[in-house]
Amino acid sequence: MDIRAQALLSLYAAGERDFSGWDLSGSAFSGVNLRGANLCTADLHNADLRNADLRYADLCNADLRNADLRGALLLRAILHGALLQGAELAGADLLRWAIR
Repeated sequence: MDIRAQALLSLYAAGERDFSGWDLSGSAFSGVNLRGANLCTADLHNADLRNADLRYADLCNADLRNADLRGALLLRAILHGALLQGAELAGADLLRWAIR
């Protein structure tokens, strides 16, 4: 796991939820709980988010190009303006996601 991902997970565990604008491109978050995280405008292109818990996460205007979101939980996630070109979404739970 790279230093950026480790820093985010440490802060998340301490109660921080605002990671807007962070460069997390290519980071590995497979199976990680990021429920309710603010990842608005974050750079997550080529990130591994397989089976990640992104319920209620704010991913507005996030760069998710070529991200692996297979099996990710995206219930009520905000995806307005998110770049999803090339993203792998097979098995992702997109029930009631928001594009407001």
